[in-house]
Amino acid sequence: DLPHLARHSMVKLDNPLPNYFDPAVVGEDMFKSLVPLSVHQAAERYKERAKTLVDDQVSNLRGSTQATITALTNMNLPGALESMENPVSVPQSLLAASSEYKEGGGLEWIQGKITTLPSLSQKAMDILAEATAMLDAEGREDEDMRRQYGERWSRDPSATITEQTRAEGTKFKAVLENAATADKTVQSRFENMREALVVP
Repeated sequence: DLPHLARHSMVKLDNPLPNYFDPAVVGEDMFKSLVPLSVHQAAERYKERAKTLVDDQVSNLRGSTQATITALTNMNLPGALESMENPVSVPQSLLAASSEYKEGGGLEWIQGKITTLPSLSQKAMDILAEATAMLDAEGREDEDMRRQYGERWSRDPSATITEQTRAEGTKFKAVLENAATADKTVQSRFENMREALVVP
């Protein structure tokens, strides 16, 4: 017969398993700082709405500022405000404009441009008249060739070929005539305000 086996302890009770629920063993709960997805989504929506609101307000402010500047400029208030702030001296904006005006040639420069207006207008009219005369000469030559060669002169009539060019010439002539009238208006106004344009 085989001998009877004695008991033998397989587990050492002096070295128990660690407590995996103890923070000292497993560390801080990694899920403790997590925020629900719905909270993240709500925060993102809040940021977007806040940015939209701020952008709208900034845009409105810029528009109002530009409208104010335009209104003040139309009423000549910037210069008037400068005059009120320092009534003894000339406003800086006016001094700057005056300096730029003088550096650009002042009254003499304007006078030179006004003087050249009639000659430039007449030169443009002369060029247009010369072009019209060339078209007329070509038309007469076309008629002569058509009478001379009859059906053998088979090209399109000059009036058809040059119709668009003549129409453009008529429009240019009207533009030049209107420009000449405007030049006279400019000359008249210049003469009326000549003394005011003299800057010492």
